[in-house]
Amino acid sequence: MTTSFKSVGRKLLTAWTPKAPYVSIDFEFNPSSHEPTIVGLSSAGECFSDEWSEEARSLLARLNAEGVIWVGHNAVTVERSLIEQLTGQQVPLDRLEDTLVLHYLCNSELCKSVAKDEDDTERGAGFMDLWSMASLYTDLPVWKSCRTDHCEGPCRIHDPIGYNAYDALAVDLAYPALLEDYKRKRIPERLNAFVKEMICLTDEMQRQGIKVDRELVRKLEREFNENKNRIFPSHYETAYGKKGKPLKNPVLVWDAPFNPRAPQQVLEYFRSKGINLDSTEKDEILHVLNRIENDKNVGEDVKEWLGRLYDYKDAGKGLKPWFDERYFHSDGLIHPRFIPTGTSMGRLSSSGPNFQNIPARGFGKNVRRVIIPRDRGMMIVKADKSQLELRICLWYAGVDASVLPADAFLWLVEQGQGVFEKAAEMVGGGKTARDLSKSVSHGSDYLEGLKILYSRDLDNPRTKRMIDAGALVVHRDWEYHGGVVAFTGVNLAERLFGSASWENRKKALEIQEAYFRKFPGIRAWHKKLSEQAERGYSQTASGRYLALRGTPEDKLKMVAAHHGQGGGADDVQEGMLRYYREGYIPLIQVHDELVFEMPSDTPREKILDFFRIMSAPSTLIPGFSCPVKVSAGPNWLDVEELGKV
Repeated sequence: MTTSFKSVGRKLLTAWTPKAPYVSIDFEFNPSSHEPTIVGLSSAGECFSDEWSEEARSLLARLNAEGVIWVGHNAVTVERSLIEQLTGQQVPLDRLEDTLVLHYLCNSELCKSVAKDEDDTERGAGFMDLWSMASLYTDLPVWKSCRTDHCEGPCRIHDPIGYNAYDALAVDLAYPALLEDYKRKRIPERLNAFVKEMICLTDEMQRQGIKVDRELVRKLEREFNENKNRIFPSHYETAYGKKGKPLKNPVLVWDAPFNPRAPQQVLEYFRSKGINLDSTEKDEILHVLNRIENDKNVGEDVKEWLGRLYDYKDAGKGLKPWFDERYFHSDGLIHPRFIPTGTSMGRLSSSGPNFQNIPARGFGKNVRRVIIPRDRGMMIVKADKSQLELRICLWYAGVDASVLPADAFLWLVEQGQGVFEKAAEMVGGGKTARDLSKSVSHGSDYLEGLKILYSRDLDNPRTKRMIDAGALVVHRDWEYHGGVVAFTGVNLAERLFGSASWENRKKALEIQEAYFRKFPGIRAWHKKLSEQAERGYSQTASGRYLALRGTPEDKLKMVAAHHGQGGGADDVQEGMLRYYREGYIPLIQVHDELVFEMPSDTPREKILDFFRIMSAPSTLIPGFSCPVKVSAGPNWLDVEELGKV
């Protein structure tokens, strides 16, 4: 059915009866007062829209009292609250459907950012918006953009009321198609309810807000700028115009051969010195530094400037990306959004500011120090899941979670029967067996160094030499995507030994293969994942669905990450909802960490007991549980470990 713009009704009728058990609804409202200005309704393809009035209020109250199912895009936080506010009636979650949630669960691969702010904070949630959803599930004409002289309407410029009706109509027409897709992809209904409840929780977190020591922010920002200026000194000089007159604004001049903030200048400078950087990202700089460390053909001054550039990048961006004045509300708090529908792996995303990219090391970790309790009589308490992703991967590999001790990396060492001790001897540099178990297991579990080889690759003379030298391991019995699976050891060699020479790749692969021989269940799990990747989609134990894109290697790595990272996200969010159902609202959630406020005189045992909820067995991942490390202190950084539960 192709719907024309002319089908829009322009009047809400108090006698109107929906033709389906559900009614889609969409509001336009005054951004300052949050009072509705326009409301649109649609049911079974018949849509109406008009300016907000008492007549419209009466209609909504009648429909709600009759028990209709309300459907909207982002309905959990917007339409639900407005209906309740305007009618004085409650809208239970089980009588509310959100096409944003359904669209997300069916198409989470579309959760990639389409734009960034000037401070590189990702904005939005990719293609989760109403138009993206409608373009997939309806054949409605384009109503979201104005085509000037060719505009057929409705659009915000020419017909705001008709535009609103089409927002409601798009949800109405897409909803049955979304349910069909949801059922076809065998996504469990409990996941829909789970995400809707998470949206309610994160909305409460945003309203609650976070207190910041703004004086400390200013102090740390000054220290940060002084530190970066020591690495790359700069000064201001008077600039002159064409007629030789001094200009009003001075020019920043770097006491260096390039501007460290200008990527093109950086690349061109090092290229002129015979060094090719693929980018000015910190990891790439470190990679090149390791490669040229003992290269006598590279001048010491060039090595020094590259080292300085790494230190400059490593120092981070200061505190402004998180505590710029624009983020503070009239109550003096920041109110970041934590978004359950913003990442393809199931983790929460964040914006305004983005708390998911807060640094954990270096000067940037001071971001955590300025987060303080909202009341002087309170303290910060936090729980951090212990080796969560490793435990998830081991669970998928068939390891009983109950046998894993508090330190799963030490368990790997003990069960490895010398694998990691030998690796520590090979690597040297003070690395312990536990260090190696952490580094090797994380990369290996997520298929680090994966390469698919086809018959032409196996016949290549260079490939044969690499195999003979031990610098490439081929699993000829592991067929995938028309080829066989192989591992290069490149990244692992660089991480462990500083370069990816064939000799270092051989040593890295010996460590990796020894790890899998001691833990064969992980490799068996990987082979099952490759069957999912062949099908073109990944589906985790909780039922999360992810369509796969990219090369065969990309797809298989994506499946592993979806299970490991996505499983971890499910487990953490389950814990959050347990607290929510008991009336507790977390302050912050970042990756495997959950932060609350508690009275400063709370006894240690009571704090530990509070966090037992966090380590309870999962229902989304049956049989899985993960202990947590509990800490408390005056701010988010300066916390003391109290124990593990």
